[in-house]
Amino acid sequence: MVNVRCGALEFSQVQAVIFDKDGTLADSKQYLCQLGHQRAHHLTVAVGSRATRDFKQSLLRSWGVTENCVDPTGQIAVASQHEEEVATAGQLTSLGYGWIDALEIVKRSFDAVELTQASLTPAFAGVGDCLRELHGAGLKVGILSSDSTDNVKAFANQCDLTPILELSWGSQSADFRKPDPRLFNRACTALGVDTSRTLMVGDSRADIDMAKQAEAQGAIGAAWGWPPFELPGVDVMLNKIGDISASVY
Repeated sequence: MVNVRCGALEFSQVQAVIFDKDGTLADSKQYLCQLGHQRAHHLTVAVGSRATRDFKQSLLRSWGVTENCVDPTGQIAVASQHEEEVATAGQLTSLGYGWIDALEIVKRSFDAVELTQASLTPAFAGVGDCLRELHGAGLKVGILSSDSTDNVKAFANQCDLTPILELSWGSQSADFRKPDPRLFNRACTALGVDTSRTLMVGDSRADIDMAKQAEAQGAIGAAWGWPPFELPGVDVMLNKIGDISASVY
């Protein structure tokens, strides 16, 4: 049996720990900031004379991107790319575009941005040690992200985590999206563990709501990647990943 301590709380007879990626395992602020500014540039060029004077800044604000920071609760930090495309297309309809045209313009503009995400999203200090400790204690460890599956696997490979991960799921790995609890349930089924014996660690409300609705054993808030912020519904909020530890009994 394995107990997992998360700050002041201890969870008993845990079978698995599932982590979000961006903002939880990966320091994605630099990447998301660059991504937002480049997407906004491509979209501004694409709409041409239809763009209002503050079009680019309006896009960045709606995505939760500022000049040197990213809102941890904002669209670009939390939503999947598909969700971002749909939301952004809605803004283009206000410029006179039809819905299908708006979606196509947004998708082309987003696809035109080529950034090597893995190289711009290094693991936070202590991530490797924490995950290896959990794995060494006999727990199943996985990643469940709104990012693409390819990006999840690239991050795992870059950080030498692939050998210890039994789940590396991105947004294309299941039919459901965060915070749908069926996504968490399906991940637990893939791992062969009970949902009620599984912890979810994430930095967004989508992670926490998903875990709570799925009746996970614990919903752990990751605050180490951002300036101080509130995350409703967490069982415990941690300021460093080193606050997670396992003990076998």
